[in-house]
Amino acid sequence: MKRGFVLLALAMVVVLISGCQTAPAPSNKLEAARASLKAGNVTGAITELEALVAAEPTLVEARVLLAQAYGQAGRTAEAVNQFQSSILLSPQGLDKHFADPNDITAHFLLGNAYVNAGMPLEAAAQYQAVLKLDAQHIGANTNLGAAYYQMGELDKAIEQLRATLKLAPDDPETHYLLGAALIQQDKLAEAGAEFRKALAARPEMAEAYIGLGNVQLLNGELDEAIVSLRQAIQINPNLPEAYLPLGKALAARGDKAGAREALTTFLKLNPPPQPRQEAEQLLAQLGQ
Repeated sequence: MKRGFVLLALAMVVVLISGCQTAPAPSNKLEAARASLKAGNVTGAITELEALVAAEPTLVEARVLLAQAYGQAGRTAEAVNQFQSSILLSPQGLDKHFADPNDITAHFLLGNAYVNAGMPLEAAAQYQAVLKLDAQHIGANTNLGAAYYQMGELDKAIEQLRATLKLAPDDPETHYLLGAALIQQDKLAEAGAEFRKALAARPEMAEAYIGLGNVQLLNGELDEAIVSLRQAIQINPNLPEAYLPLGKALAARGDKAGAREALTTFLKLNPPPQPRQEAEQLLAQLGQ
């Protein structure tokens, strides 16, 4: 009986060892997927990496390679999502896992993921990597300026965005971001001009109307500010940034009911704490 038990146990061990030997290790699967990606078999790489990520969800290198493959396939939203998941697991040095370190799209989309994660310094490094490979990449030039803006480096942001406009004089995002940086430096006339240029290039750009409305409000041009901010709301009624300055402008013009409506809508859109407090104070002054 004992001998039979030993033989049975030994057989089970052999089966287990045999099973381990036949299942490819994650590192082997990674190298196979990396080879597929380098060979241009993007669809095959995606299939391999999706399976690997499903089996090993914390394997950062697999997620980075999957993001790179998605980028090469033009599936940019999925690429950014995978990069963001990678950032949560390992915030630094993700580009060292790229199958191709000169993949412009991968660096650019990783930069966008860092922006979404609130990491502008890391985003700037990725956009700079893009520009080393393609100095005229408009998206990377513009987004580098935006990263500087997020870091509070306004002079660098303005310099970068003005340089970008030499490459793409009619780019609405760049004009808008430049206006946003200039308004922070109280250069209202220049900021207003940039917001108008953004609107000339893209008339349905709600954010540019908000920027222009803020400039007009700061200049005491209440009627003009109200028109601009209402235009922004007409284009996109879900942007909270339009309602607070609209409430201020209406309150300054003496339209308490309109101001209360704008501020109440602003609070319903779940704004950040500081402007929320400002809106609540103004509502209290107006009387609810």
